[in-house]
Amino acid sequence: MAAALSLSKMPFFSYQRIIMLKFMKVLSLDNRGVSALEYAILAGILIVVIVGGVTALGVDVTALFEKAGAALGRQSTP
Repeated sequence: MAAALSLSKMPFFSYQRIIMLKFMKVLSLDNRGVSALEYAILAGILIVVIVGGVTALGVDVTALFEKAGAALGRQSTP
């Protein structure tokens, strides 16, 4: 009769492997972090779009305000 191999007689690295595989299985079944990851990706995309838009329009807006300031500066005040 073959003796069953108990966890106490297994090499330590095998026991660690079993624990790690169980932990990975539990993590793979947990869906709580998925929503947070989706929101983080969405926030990152929004930041890239906002920074890109401000960078592209920043020069035009600066020129517009400088032009408006120069026009207001030339007018005489009553």
